[in-house]
Amino acid sequence: MRTFGAVIVAGGMGLALSGCGSLHSDLASYLIDTTPPGAACAMMRGDQPIGAVDSTPGIVNLDPAATTGLNVVCRRPGYAEAVVPVPPSVTAGSWGVSYPEPQQVHIALAPGGRAATTR
Repeated sequence: MRTFGAVIVAGGMGLALSGCGSLHSDLASYLIDTTPPGAACAMMRGDQPIGAVDSTPGIVNLDPAATTGLNVVCRRPGYAEAVVPVPPSVTAGSWGVSYPEPQQVHIALAPGGRAATTR
């Protein structure tokens, strides 16, 4: 009887913990937004694009290992190109690394001048 109770408790814990993995994504997400909307933006590491949004707002999903040394480059006709550094997206959870919400990057595009940026 005692062994049967231990199996039920262990099985219940397994069921309780099985949902934990589904709450977390294996990707780091960035929500790229511009004022005005409709800009084409690329996530860049150096000269290499590693993700893109055809028209803002939009989300770029990246491998967590690819979230360091990034810039977002946005272009929209009639506005100056904006280049914005982006900090890595990491949230340490008790069961490992998790990425629960997209990191928001907002870029204010300037008509023909420098872009102002907020994050």
